[in-house]
Amino acid sequence: TASITITGSGATVGGGSITGYEYRTSTDGGSTWGTATSGASVTITAEGETVVQFRAIDDAANAGPWGPSSPAAGSTARIDRTLPTAPTASGGSSSWQSVASVTLSATGATDAVSGVASHEYRTSTDGGGTWTAAAAGAMVIVSAEGDTRAQFRSLDAAGNTSAWSTAAIARIDRTLP
Repeated sequence: TASITITGSGATVGGGSITGYEYRTSTDGGSTWGTATSGASVTITAEGETVVQFRAIDDAANAGPWGPSSPAAGSTARIDRTLPTAPTASGGSSSWQSVASVTLSATGATDAVSGVASHEYRTSTDGGGTWTAAAAGAMVIVSAEGDTRAQFRSLDAAGNTSAWSTAAIARIDRTLP
């Protein structure tokens, strides 16, 4: 997403009436905080995790306590617009093999913001001309005779998807000449 808006409300202050709010933000889990800024809501656009606290201001300019006291789902914005890296497809060989099966797998994908959550693969039996629909998994076991190619892609915790990897090849021939 491009942005997340977080709004503060429901605070109380001593005996006066609430006339406004201030907020502050932290990008290190609440260890350090930015400058207090006037406003009952804030729109977060930065990638990563941003924690927000609010406090009420009364008609005598008294400030209430910052809340929530610890990060909560409603006070935390997590934004990741960065695609994960494509994994490396490994296993297989471009040489023909007389084996029962060949395992092709995805390795090495990274995502600096929300982390790699899963992988998908697709296969082709016509040299990469057409591909099957994407299926969940970081590994595929090929047991059919012939030339099978597999590509992999990674998905991060925010749902961003990498490009497809270069294909790994499994060439199986168990038929006697």
